Amino acid sequence: MMKLIHMPLAELITAYPEVAVVLQAHHIDLHENQHTNVAQLLHNKSLSRADFITELQNALITSACAQYKTENVSNLTHEIVKCFHEPHRAQMYGLISDARYIEKRYAQHDSCPLGLNALLIEFFGDLATHMEQEELFLFPTLTEAGSFNMFPQVAVAHHSHDRHINMMATLNAITNNLTPPINASVRWQELYENLLEFIFQLNMHIAIENQLLLSD
Repeated sequence: MMKLIHMPLAELITAYPEVAVVLQAHHIDLHENQHTNVAQLLHNKSLSRADFITELQNALITSACAQYKTENVSNLTHEIVKCFHEPHRAQMYGLISDARYIEKRYAQHDSCPLGLNALLIEFFGDLATHMEQEELFLFPTLTEAGSFNMFPQVAVAHHSHDRHINMMATLNAITNNLTPPINASVRWQELYENLLEFIFQLNMHIAIENQLLLSD
């Protein structure tokens, strides 16, 4: 599966239509940049990086929730596992390894993301446990009942989501909102791009569950 940040804008807009509004708001010509991707756009110094990322995240969430809105409980839980749980698991160990390398290699650099490796180990351990609990207990129970928001496990899931949102905020603080320094190595830049991809995906994952699976 192609990463969101590497998907040509023409394909990204097709998959997530709300993204077009964000691009237009930031005066990004859709015709001229149809083969450009998000990772490339973020190298543009004239772009308001933090605002763009926030608005892009919101657009992805809006489009993703609209896509899954009509799914029944069984289909929705299956799609969550396939499109979010499994990709998260595939990302975890590579991100931890790269964070460990960057912290060790650039420990004396002013922009070194000190504490990132420890945060990711804690974050991913918590996320892995949460996803496993959903797959073993919450999702089967919801699927069997054929309806939403009926069980005490729902409150536990919401609490886990809040904790993960807080961890993402800490990650952004450690990495200066995933902004690599001007002289960052290719591996450092790639780490931050991959972390941005992870954050985009996890925020969509949380929003879909909160709005469509665990809503009142």
